[in-house]
Amino acid sequence: MNRHIILINVLFWINILIAANPSWPLDVYPSLSSNFGEFRGDHFHMGLDLRTGGKEGLPVFAVEDGYISRMVSNFAGYGKALYLTTTEQQIAVYAHLSKFTPVLEKILQVHQNKNKSYFVNQYFKQGMIPVKKGELIGYSGNSGSSFGPHLHFEIRNKKEQPINPLLNGFQLTDRISPNLKKLAIVPLDRGTTINGSPLPQTFPLLRDRAGHYHFPDTINCNGTIGFAIHAIDKIQKTNNSYQIYTLDLIIDDDVKFSVKYDHLDFAESALTPTIQDYRFDRLNLGDFQRLFRTEHHPQGTIHVTKETGVISLPPGYHRVEIHAVDAAGNKSIASGVVFSYPPIQIKAELTNDNTKTKTFVVSPEKGSIPIQSVVCYSFTSFGYADKQLTPIKVEKQKKGLCLTYNAKDIQRKNLQFIGINKMGAVSRPHHWFFSESRKDLLDVKVSLDISQMDMGLFLQLELDSPINGITEVRLQKKDTFISVPLELVHPTTYLSNLLPPALFKDIKHIDIILQGKIERKIQYHITPKLYVPSKSISVLSVDKNCSIKATKETLYQPTLLWIDHVEKASGITHEIQCTDVYQLQPFEIPLKSPLKVGIRYGDEYALEKGLSIYAYDPESEKWKFLPSKNMSEKRILTTEVKQLNAVTILQDIVPPTIRQTFPRQNVRYDYQDVETITVKVNDDLSGISPDEQSIALILNEQKVFAAYQPIKKEISYRLNDPLKKGDHQFTTMVKDRAGNTTRKTINFAIN
Repeated sequence: MNRHIILINVLFWINILIAANPSWPLDVYPSLSSNFGEFRGDHFHMGLDLRTGGKEGLPVFAVEDGYISRMVSNFAGYGKALYLTTTEQQIAVYAHLSKFTPVLEKILQVHQNKNKSYFVNQYFKQGMIPVKKGELIGYSGNSGSSFGPHLHFEIRNKKEQPINPLLNGFQLTDRISPNLKKLAIVPLDRGTTINGSPLPQTFPLLRDRAGHYHFPDTINCNGTIGFAIHAIDKIQKTNNSYQIYTLDLIIDDDVKFSVKYDHLDFAESALTPTIQDYRFDRLNLGDFQRLFRTEHHPQGTIHVTKETGVISLPPGYHRVEIHAVDAAGNKSIASGVVFSYPPIQIKAELTNDNTKTKTFVVSPEKGSIPIQSVVCYSFTSFGYADKQLTPIKVEKQKKGLCLTYNAKDIQRKNLQFIGINKMGAVSRPHHWFFSESRKDLLDVKVSLDISQMDMGLFLQLELDSPINGITEVRLQKKDTFISVPLELVHPTTYLSNLLPPALFKDIKHIDIILQGKIERKIQYHITPKLYVPSKSISVLSVDKNCSIKATKETLYQPTLLWIDHVEKASGITHEIQCTDVYQLQPFEIPLKSPLKVGIRYGDEYALEKGLSIYAYDPESEKWKFLPSKNMSEKRILTTEVKQLNAVTILQDIVPPTIRQTFPRQNVRYDYQDVETITVKVNDDLSGISPDEQSIALILNEQKVFAAYQPIKKEISYRLNDPLKKGDHQFTTMVKDRAGNTTRKTINFAIN
């Protein structure tokens, strides 16, 4: 008897707990392909993507009591979606659905007929469509901008801000701690060095048996820096990587920066390039999340503390910790030591040279602190990195080290030595050249690269061979020039300090001076302009055929803007290219709002159709159509870009193709086999816009409200009633973004 009473009590409390928590929207074990806060280019992922096993049509349920407050039907974005306002005034969003329940489908059809459009964005008042927790409301699908069958699920608060579902009643079993992969340190001021280099540096994080992550060694920094981390979360039984919930930067036991992904705001979507390190991402150097915020970047909802994470450490040793916690409370810590001290200078002298071995003595140029270790890299005569050399013998010699190498390892190689003293200070690189490796100044080829950072820019000079002599860069103005000192960082690479963009104001061209027995001047004709957020500016390419216009809201910070002419571009055939290709610079800097672009075309294209500006997308390695306005009297096309990519004018005169249909031409079907009409389409260049001006489906001379899935490039129409016995016909019209149109009529029969 007592056992029965205990069992009844247990079941009672289980039911109370179940009733207190919302139900998952799918009646399957919850598994995520994406979680809350992940970076999606220019926006955050605002919810959870729930797996459906690669299938469409799984039942979708109300997670709480409430009412359907909004119904959406669209080609792009969330596709077919329902918004459920709960009794607690939260909003649950169900996106990419294949269909609603029959009652909701009837309501959708009423509004489609009223709008004379597939597109619906209808709001409903409380009491019009009430639902109960656990009630069926629709079926999972792949509609809208979806890359595969799944359910996108969101919870929004009373302010319509998305909140993290995993912290609001939709917990998952998760016993795996975050995986901390790499650390990055970014220079944020002129003169800053990281392990002797003025450039951003990345370091692997090493995990011990206890699960703690460590810096690979003491890191020597000098000046103002910011930290970033490549960290991912994992959940058992999946291979996906997820966003971390919280990240904290702690230096000497003080919290210097914190982020927390418990809620987001749609108005802050544009902040993603300032939170994810945009430069590392653009240069394919890794997916790093910043643990700092510069003065130019606004504070967002994820920023927990007022501290900016911009660090200037006093001289000495400092303990740095990074804490990462996922939504289930699993925690990982990475820690290490940063030694704040200026880089040292070293010298390397060849003291023994024979056919079998070569011996170098590496010592400090000044100071009394001995060298503790030396790393030596070999380079080919053309400046390419070869390998790290291992000495066959190391001996102490006064303040330095005597290192002996196998002569075969360094035959006809240039060497770079980097020393570390006993305090942990890292040297600037010191180079040793074999005599035959250096070219004459007149024969060497030179290229100039300008690399923009958050707080300034670098000039980098690449030579195809080492030279006998010195190298200088001069910024030539109208009546004077500014000399920019350079440091040899590789045998053929020279680098400036971090330079303020204002230094380049009003320059006419950049001169490279190679000095030895003779002086050689190489002139670079670029026309950069200084942008400051309070003013609008226009920039012209050197040939004056490409222009950009930035408003006072276009960029976050003072920046140098210019346009490079691209000699050769991939992925373009001669038949479609109408102008030269122009690279908008600086490539590594994010835009706050779109930038206006104009390109002039030749008179031979004055009467041609299908012209538009295209931008090269490095991720997909394809040219993307940009809606363009034709100022025909000036022979100029204009558009807007969201990233500083390469642009050109291409011509698309090839109409879209209709690849496959169901039903097929001249085929007879049983009525129960034809529930949906589908048409697969494609366009190789300009693409098909997800709107009703670009596609149409006419069934038996009656236009129907067909769906279009832009990722699959599929038009579909689900029949309301079975087709009657006899002959039937449907016609598909597809128009690409360049205005080229294709029509195809299919005749079929129903038994």
